[in-house]
Amino acid sequence: MGCAMSAEERAALARSKLIEKNLKEDGIQAAKDIKLLLLATFVKEVGRKMGCGQSAEERAAQLRSKQIEKNLKEDKLQAAKDIKLLLLGLVELRVRRTEMATQGRTGRTSETDALNCLPWQTPNTSY
Repeated sequence: MGCAMSAEERAALARSKLIEKNLKEDGIQAAKDIKLLLLATFVKEVGRKMGCGQSAEERAAQLRSKQIEKNLKEDKLQAAKDIKLLLLGLVELRVRRTEMATQGRTGRTSETDALNCLPWQTPNTSY
């Protein structure tokens, strides 16, 4: 148990210090790489939003895509409104049939009666 270290211990200590130094340098380099990748991603995203680096065809395609998405949303809303009106019309038709049954009128509802129940149409009584 002397104060001096053997040659093997000194070599192992030197290797350990070298490994720690390399790990520290690799960690620093990895941090720099990550910062560079984040910066490149940010610059690319800003360029995309500003339209830099895009050809006229790419910008036109992007505008068409946005317009198509807008049209689809509008169509979806209109379809929902149409379905709601249709369902309201069916409810009105059932109510009308119930009223007719309580008044003693039986049988199928005529086309004119059915059209009177639909909120978006008025019957054509001229035929």
